[in-house]
Amino acid sequence: MRAAIEKLSNSVGFFKTKYPMKIAVYTIALNEACFAERWVRSTTDADYAMVADTGSTDDTVATLQAHGVTVHRMAVRPWRFDDARNAALALLPTDIDVVISLDMDEVLAADWRRHLEASWHGTRLHYQYVWSWTAAGEPNVVFHSDKIAGRHTHRWKHPIHEILTPTVPETVATCHDVLIEHHADANKSRGQYLSLLQLAVTEDPTDDRCAHYLGREYYFNRLYDQAIAEFARHLALPKAQWDAERAASMRYIGKCHEAKGGLYEARRWFGRAVLEAETRESLVDAARFELGQNRFHATIDLCERALAVPSTIGSYLSERYAIAEGPYDLAAVAYFHLSMRGKAAELAKIALDLNPHDPRLKSNLNMMNG
Repeated sequence: MRAAIEKLSNSVGFFKTKYPMKIAVYTIALNEACFAERWVRSTTDADYAMVADTGSTDDTVATLQAHGVTVHRMAVRPWRFDDARNAALALLPTDIDVVISLDMDEVLAADWRRHLEASWHGTRLHYQYVWSWTAAGEPNVVFHSDKIAGRHTHRWKHPIHEILTPTVPETVATCHDVLIEHHADANKSRGQYLSLLQLAVTEDPTDDRCAHYLGREYYFNRLYDQAIAEFARHLALPKAQWDAERAASMRYIGKCHEAKGGLYEARRWFGRAVLEAETRESLVDAARFELGQNRFHATIDLCERALAVPSTIGSYLSERYAIAEGPYDLAAVAYFHLSMRGKAAELAKIALDLNPHDPRLKSNLNMMNG
């Protein structure tokens, strides 16, 4: 009898009963067959796994169903991510306690359930999230994310870079462990992002987050004039009060001017970013620019200031290079150009220790020791 119950509890539509809290993992999918089995293995300790397929033509649906995942087929026209995710959320059983939005190119980290249950209270959970990885397979960009919430407490908002917005008074708990890891599909097209971000800004011109994201998307597409204008608009918004994000907009404006050959304006904006928020990212970007202009003493000064900033996991704006080897790497090159080879080699060694698989860092150290 016990074996029969366990077999039923592991089949589609039934909940496992070994946990007092019912946790569901869900997502939307389109042609994700290459990730399907890994996604399923990752969700083993969840009580319920559900995927809303939005029109796959590969083996996504068949693979998921073969592994016991509940799959719903749906169409969202015109396409927008918030509508799709809200539709998927509505398909989950009503007696779920906690829901985890887990994209197909993400996995739940080892022992995630124990960490979640130990930390959970209220309506939402902040946790550490690995966004990207180094070539050696080590965490690169890591920040706190918040896509774990109560079943009936949030809805998705924005057509792209969608966020969970509370529908009830929100109480947020924090888990300091990594719960979700992202392993991006480098071949997936992101061509729709720009038009959806433009739509998001049209729908809510006052939203500072969407403005910053749209500016970044213009920058990524090398539309530098549009990027400068949108970042400037972001900085003028009354809601744009987060100093780190404001500094990031200023850094991007600097990069745009640099790409356009406007070095005076670039330097001015990198300097403004440092004044706005003396983060490692601001200081390292400014140091990188100064090094490119052969201002070696300025580079060293900025790197020393960066090293005085605590190296901690922060937000989605955190950059591993700035947090880890960046200040040592840039300062080492500056000292080398000043013919201070001993100091250069010392710092280059630290940079390499922090990122031992980077061939450029290895080459730099060999040259400085030569």
